[in-house]
Amino acid sequence: IVSHCLSLSGVFLIPYLLIVFVGGIPIFFLEIALGLGYASMVIVFFCNTYYIMVLAWGFYYLIKSFSSTLPWSTCENEWNTPNCLEIFHHQDCKNTTMANTTVGSGNLTCADLSDARSPIIEFWE
Repeated sequence: IVSHCLSLSGVFLIPYLLIVFVGGIPIFFLEIALGLGYASMVIVFFCNTYYIMVLAWGFYYLIKSFSSTLPWSTCENEWNTPNCLEIFHHQDCKNTTMANTTVGSGNLTCADLSDARSPIIEFWE
């Protein structure tokens, strides 16, 4: 009986290996290739979106720089907040003993300067 069972398993092994090499392995590689293809498409989409956005920012900056008064040089634009400040004197506030003194010609304290925002930052945000 043992020799009979071994001969039957050997008979089954030949078609199994034939199907594995003819059908199974090529289909396995096809599935991997399709998966890598989809992953490549997703990665390329995200990279291109990021790159196009950076180029658009540069192009927008270039177009806006042709105006006579640069829009990021003043706090007189519609996008500026009340915290917009054109001239910063942060170097005068580095000394902690000067924390309550006025800085510059605008009679601003160092606490006021800590909340202030540059018109350049407000232009981009």
